[in-house]
Amino acid sequence: MWSDGSLCINRMVMSEPMGLVPYEFIYYFKGRLSLTGTYDDPGLFEHRGIGATWRKDCTAMLMPDGKYKWGDNERQAFVTVHNTLVALFVEELTRLAPYYDRILAYVAPKLTHRSFISSKKEKEENGLRKSIRVGGHMEELVGINDIREGLVTLVPSAAQLKEIYAKTGRRVSMPLSLPESLELLTKI
Repeated sequence: MWSDGSLCINRMVMSEPMGLVPYEFIYYFKGRLSLTGTYDDPGLFEHRGIGATWRKDCTAMLMPDGKYKWGDNERQAFVTVHNTLVALFVEELTRLAPYYDRILAYVAPKLTHRSFISSKKEKEENGLRKSIRVGGHMEELVGINDIREGLVTLVPSAAQLKEIYAKTGRRVSMPLSLPESLELLTKI
């Protein structure tokens, strides 16, 4: 909160699979270690080459490089979890929205969290997948702003990221750590 009491910021972490977690509860909750700070889930992201081989319905194929290529069951599970978490986020953020002037998401360009938030248009602007092929059809990845347009403002936006890259003369993997990105938060 600013010294004059005019601004209050509440931080939350978008956790897979925990949902929205108030920042002050990431590591401890009611004096005990929080589940958010203690779970060890590498996340089943296709690009990591991890297959859910312990599952009887695993359709991932082991590739010569030792990584797994996802099959239809893994891709369907990803879509289901993605869209289920988005529905839960929308429910919670809709409940909280009347208490806030605005809801911002300070999110790196290519993280799944940006996909959770982004509408179809925002996904296109950010170069994110709007759908995933499962079997012979495409399964849509729904975002918070598809369900409730404008509920969450992405910071930096795709246009702001382009400006930051142009201004800095470089493309960095984690632009959120740049002063130019942090500065955007003070202008909103």
